Amino acid sequence: AGARALVLPSIDEGFGLPVLEALAAGRPVVVSDIAVLREVAGPHAITAPHDDPDALADALRRAWTTPDDDDARDARRAWARRFTWSACADRTLDVYLAA
Repeated sequence: AGARALVLPSIDEGFGLPVLEALAAGRPVVVSDIAVLREVAGPHAITAPHDDPDALADALRRAWTTPDDDDARDARRAWARRFTWSACADRTLDVYLAA
């Protein structure tokens, strides 16, 4: 929670748990522009191609200047709560009940 932001310029990820951990701590996230990280970070993702140092530097600048007030931190935390075990179990149950 003491970090200013998470930077995860991965080429490939299975899920992106560190992204959720950072969002749960209310921190901005800079991630590679790959599907799984865009999905996990949602509207809170600051993305850059993993192989473009200039774009990554620009994304880092944006993270540094991203609002870090209570509202922004609360929004990031709320997004991360969508991925709790309980929330995932509820959505899975909804799918089964709808079938």
